[in-house]
Amino acid sequence: MKTGIPPGTALLAIVGPTAVGKSKIALLVSKEIPVEIVSVDSMQVYREMNIGTGKPSALELETVPHHMIDLVSPEEAFSVALYKRMAIEAIVGIIKRKNIPLLVGGSGLYFRAIVDDLSFPAGGGSGSTIRKYLESLSNEQLLKILSETDPVSFQTIPASNRRRILRAVEVAVTSGRVISERQESWIKYESPYNLIVAGVEMEREVLYERIDKRVEKMVSEGLIEETAKILEKGLGSGSTAAEALGYREMAAYLRGEISLEEALTEVKKKTRRYAKRQLTWFRKDPRIVWFSIPTRRGMSEQEFEDAIKNTADEVITYFRRRLDNIK
Repeated sequence: MKTGIPPGTALLAIVGPTAVGKSKIALLVSKEIPVEIVSVDSMQVYREMNIGTGKPSALELETVPHHMIDLVSPEEAFSVALYKRMAIEAIVGIIKRKNIPLLVGGSGLYFRAIVDDLSFPAGGGSGSTIRKYLESLSNEQLLKILSETDPVSFQTIPASNRRRILRAVEVAVTSGRVISERQESWIKYESPYNLIVAGVEMEREVLYERIDKRVEKMVSEGLIEETAKILEKGLGSGSTAAEALGYREMAAYLRGEISLEEALTEVKKKTRRYAKRQLTWFRKDPRIVWFSIPTRRGMSEQEFEDAIKNTADEVITYFRRRLDNIK
């Protein structure tokens, strides 16, 4: 399939679990290599959802061009197919400006949609007979079908996200193929581009500690208020944006269904699980070269910043060496 990105184009990428420091490393890379950043995050595409999605600050956005952020309103539908089309347009523009695309994020399906040129069948449509039948099933029934027809999606889609589960099952049963495993490009991990990927990781207990602190910081910075404003605009509970980590739990708190302490506990627990799923996903990709941030429990923020800087230096050296080989 012709995407508009010339085969052999150099694509840099930094991937890994949430809260590991990908964005910080990307900004340091941008000071040494002429890049523009392409967000690979399924939730940063939504406007008004800033705190809970960890979007770059205004200063960071001024420092280096960012793409695929603030594209649609939370109530609007957005899919990986639409993301792919828009991201490709952004990457083509970056190439025309003689800069290098740097993909940064932790949404594995969005990442592979770009770098492996995956296609996404349209399925049966919301009015089809099969869709009406699937909508009548419980989440448990849908998950059972998904586990049998598309085990990769079963492992990666949150059990609470009925909309995505329904979509994955519909594609599997109506097209005779699954979203993930039946495409040759998915199985082979072969990109038409010169893909240079750095995976970032740290000791798991330290990562979980940082996730907990990050959740608390988001609340102190106004996540509850941000969620309330979005709900006031009529965001439905079945939409993708409403299922985003943090927002779903804060919405439940605002509706009086759970206490703030329960909401915080849920967000921390689900975010840790999500980080584990992200690592499992990216570990399967043999093209990723991993860099471990030297961390320990209880380290200060300055110590963490120093560790990030050291890892960024290693990533920059790796990127430069690979780019030189392409030239």
